Formats: sequence, C-alpha cells, structure tokens
Amino acid sequence: MMTIPVPYAERRFDPDYCRNRKSVMDVVTASAMDAYGVTRPQMMSHQRIGAITVPRQISMFLLREFGFSLHEIGDYFRRHHVTVVDSHQRINDRIARDETFHIVVSMIAKRAGLI
Repeated sequence: MMTIPVPYAERRFDPDYCRNRKSVMDVVTASAMDAYGVTRPQMMSHQRIGAITVPRQISMFLLREFGFSLHEIGDYFRRHHVTVVDSHQRINDRIARDETFHIVVSMIAKRAGLI
C-alpha cells in the first residue's frame, strides 16, 4: 500500500503532527540559543542586534535545510517567509566564505541532532 503525503495546509491542524514538528523546531532553536547565550524571548523578539540576529538566522537556516517549509519557519518565529529566505541566504553565504562559522553551524546542527 502506498502512502500519499498530506500537504502542509491539511496537516497543520493535526495535533500530533504539529506537536512533533514544533518539538524539533524547539530543539534546533534551543541549540542555537545555548551556543550564543540568547534567551527565548530575545530569539523571538524583533530586535536586529547581531548577537540575537545571527542565532535566529542559524535556526532558520537549519530548519530550512532539515525540510521545514518557509511558512512553517516564518510562523514559528513570527516572521514573514521572505525573512526566512533572506536568513537562509545570508547564513549560506557566510558558511561558504568563513570556515570557522561553518564549524559553529555544524556544531549547532549536531547538538540539535540534525547530523
């Protein structure tokens, strides 16, 4: 028997689906927060201070790489999905040119259990 994936729009109302996805998002975000010494309220705030923006962007990058949709990530961080696209691109560019930063992002991903 073949299983057909249910689109996100239909799954988002399934409590188990939402709970499991949110817990993965929480773990990834907590890993970035721990690495940078940022609190959850700071992470979810609209502040644009580099000390807060970088771990937020790393979280968005890792969640996107892990397969979360732009809208799921945007909803989680209370941001527009275009912000997620921009964050993903910024982190991707920085990883390409900064080996140390690449190691930091890899360590956060490992701590979150993504790799």
